[in-house]
Amino acid sequence: MSCYTCVEVCPYHSAYKKDSKVAFDFKVCLACEHKPCVDNCNSEALMRVGRNVTADEVVEIVKKDIDFYRNSGGGVTFTGGEPLSQPAFLKAMLQLCKEANIHTAIETCGYADTEDLKNIIPFTDLFLFDLKIINSNIHEKYTGKPNEIILKNLKLITASGTPLIARYPLIPGITDIPANIKQIAEVSAMAGVKEINLEPYNPLGEEKYVEFGFAVKPAFDSFYTKAELDKIAACFNVKGIACLPA
Repeated sequence: MSCYTCVEVCPYHSAYKKDSKVAFDFKVCLACEHKPCVDNCNSEALMRVGRNVTADEVVEIVKKDIDFYRNSGGGVTFTGGEPLSQPAFLKAMLQLCKEANIHTAIETCGYADTEDLKNIIPFTDLFLFDLKIINSNIHEKYTGKPNEIILKNLKLITASGTPLIARYPLIPGITDIPANIKQIAEVSAMAGVKEINLEPYNPLGEEKYVEFGFAVKPAFDSFYTKAELDKIAACFNVKGIACLPA
């Protein structure tokens, strides 16, 4: 159904006609507070996702599965986005979870204020920590940020004794080049990392790239082979770091 009402009511012209369908400039949509396209969508094809909540509200929802956590040995994982971009909110939820004796884990890219990280370490049972690229200039080229603070925070966590599993996303021609593999293995070993998970690029998401207007690069259209992953894993195993594909 293409009634084009969203095109007509959009105050920022981020909704537009394309090949007899409606397309969106989602970067512009993010700046729109009122979302008249949603309110005026007769077919309910558009909807708001997400709502504001308090730390208490979140943890009350988490507590509903507390018996399952205890029977399975699991717990709650805070992910994102980046959980440490909301440090006060994150700390409040972690504290409430610890009061309820719920195991806590945080998935993080490591790019966070070191003092904020220090404040949440005592309430965190496990960190799942991304390591993408060691060369800071190349890291900034692809992520938009340098990595000195990331490597500093990695050492801070391992020195605290809090369990940490590093995670290494493999992106063809970017993060999987031999020099970077070697550097990640060396930095991980020096930081005291005991385990790292390989996270190979998955080409099954290509349709989403097209849907959101991104081009799909030819080098990204296939899966890694077992032999390729085993070869990368060996670079970590030889350093005494347990390494398995995700």
